[in-house]
Amino acid sequence: MSAEQLGVGVIGMSWVAGEHIKSYQLNPHTNVVALAGADAKRVSAVAAAHSLTSVKEYTRWQDLVDDPAVAIVSICSTNEAHVAQAVAAANAGKHVLIEKPVSLDLSGFRQVEAAIVASGVKSQVGFELHWSPYFQSVHKISTLTCLGASITPSATTSLATGSSGTADITGSRARNAEVRRSPLRGATQSTHCGNSFAPRLSKSSRTAPITPA
Repeated sequence: MSAEQLGVGVIGMSWVAGEHIKSYQLNPHTNVVALAGADAKRVSAVAAAHSLTSVKEYTRWQDLVDDPAVAIVSICSTNEAHVAQAVAAANAGKHVLIEKPVSLDLSGFRQVEAAIVASGVKSQVGFELHWSPYFQSVHKISTLTCLGASITPSATTSLATGSSGTADITGSRARNAEVRRSPLRGATQSTHCGNSFAPRLSKSSRTAPITPA
């Protein structure tokens, strides 16, 4: 590893860990120096799959966080472990890339936030769609004032098993579907962009079809 490279440690030997490793290998400023996972054989297999011949292999993620060669910690572990690992990494002065979700609740998120702010390290959440042209276009559209109110569909699915032992997925979705109305930020009924679109819900249907006004 050159003096200009930052050592990277990856926690959690999931599929996405491999994607992190490949990205770091393409970055001339980073070098993967450590892997951590509960299964030693799995850690070795991931190292071999990515030709990491000199990487350190740990079965305790705490040992990776304490490794002085590690400057960046990629957290690719199971969701419930993210908070403890992110807080420990930040407290150790390591920059953190945390796979989504950061936490399973707001309290955990605030713990991670406080540790990162206090230590002054850099952080990022592995949500690549932040930079998706599609998402950026939708966000831009949401700031317009000519579209009226937005419609946010919300559905829950329950699998009802019949006498044949098969799950009635389609019927369950129809029975549990509901639609919520939520105004766009700053949106008003306006006609300066042409006819405004104000979606209307049919109260007579349980599946709430949407028709233009």
